[in-house]
Amino acid sequence: MQHKKGFTLVEVLIALAILGIVAAATIYVLINAIPKEHEYLAKKPAVTLSYGVKTLLENDKIYPNKAFEGGEKFCDNYVKIFSDIGSTNCEQPSEISDNKFYSGDKLPDNIYALTNLTTSTGETWIGLNQTFKDEKTPIKIIVDVNGPNKGNNILGEDVVLLSLYQNGKIGEYEASDSSVDQKTNKYVDCSKCELVKTPVENSCSAAYKGKIKLVCEPYPQCSKDGGPYACCAYIFNHYREFPWGAWTSQGRATTDDVGNVCFQPCENLTRKTVETKCGDRIKEKYYAYYLDGNEIIPCRKYLEKNPCVCKTTGNLGTEALVIGNEKGSTSEAAFINSQVKVQRCADSAPLGTKCTFSKTYSLADIKLPNEATITKCTPIPVGFDYCKLSTPYCNNRGNDLYNMGGMPIGSYSSATCKIGNGGKSFTVTINAGTILNSNKTQIYDFDDSGVREVQIEYETTGDCL
Repeated sequence: MQHKKGFTLVEVLIALAILGIVAAATIYVLINAIPKEHEYLAKKPAVTLSYGVKTLLENDKIYPNKAFEGGEKFCDNYVKIFSDIGSTNCEQPSEISDNKFYSGDKLPDNIYALTNLTTSTGETWIGLNQTFKDEKTPIKIIVDVNGPNKGNNILGEDVVLLSLYQNGKIGEYEASDSSVDQKTNKYVDCSKCELVKTPVENSCSAAYKGKIKLVCEPYPQCSKDGGPYACCAYIFNHYREFPWGAWTSQGRATTDDVGNVCFQPCENLTRKTVETKCGDRIKEKYYAYYLDGNEIIPCRKYLEKNPCVCKTTGNLGTEALVIGNEKGSTSEAAFINSQVKVQRCADSAPLGTKCTFSKTYSLADIKLPNEATITKCTPIPVGFDYCKLSTPYCNNRGNDLYNMGGMPIGSYSSATCKIGNGGKSFTVTINAGTILNSNKTQIYDFDDSGVREVQIEYETTGDCL
């Protein structure tokens, strides 16, 4: 009797161990193949689009001088490079660039109604006939690699969102960036993380823009290299190209592409020493700072500032200020009558009686600027004791005799000017002189006198008139 020989327990255990190892390796390969498949699906449409754009740009009949443009013209010519066309519709409006798409989201069904190209394998292209807004803004192109009726129609899986720029540059649109979490082997939505711009050390010089590292939180696997960026050294070397804040007494500032404050101090500008004068006297002495040949006024630093000392004659009006009583000779009356008499004196009066008049004038009255400050004023008299008249009444003043019947003079006429209001006004006062009667018992006559002009000295921060 023959016995069938079977597997021993040891052999069975060894076989099971081998099967376990093979199964584990197979599962690992399959799991890791998923992201590789997604990565391939994302790259294939980009390669196809890049090839198509390059082919069209090299065709001078389509784009003379490589003047690339979008719209229906691009769509009509682009679909012709496919050998497996299923259907096309380049007249179909497909303005989708203002829509927001995120990786991991399912593509809305109404988007498929805007399809421009479907291949025989079902690959669907949407957005090929959009026009460019400007050189910096790309158009969005959606590619469903297996069509709307297969797969999950999810961005980052079987749907890819590409960006096409007017210069022909192509890339995966930032809003649809996705990456694989190394721990879970699942896709994460890189568009939902915060990219923090960080300059790469020693990456910027005065001649060239620098580089930046885009650090993504909370998904560091989404981080990538960016740039170039305009750093402060570059901005200083190309200062005309950037918006700056207003100049201050210290300088001006702007911000580079990663948020660093770039400060341009006044001291770094071209400096000149400037002096201005009033006559032989220095009015101002200061450092002037220039940029591109223009003085930057806020940077000006004064070393010395002195007011100008000026002189002028202030006219009190078209006529003189006159007081008196017109008593006297014909020539005396003629003088008085030719003026504007502001104060009438009595023909005669008791001893001690005064005849006086005062008037205050402002800077504007004598046409001086508001910044002027009067430091001295001297009245210029007319008709005082008739000495300004061609009459015989003005001799022998040294003996205090008024040559009119030999009567002694009781008092002389006078005029004064007093500065007030911190040098912003002045007051002219006129006092009429008196002549006593022969008995010296009363005032026989008041002198007819006046002031027409005042000699003014003043200081000003401006120029002398």
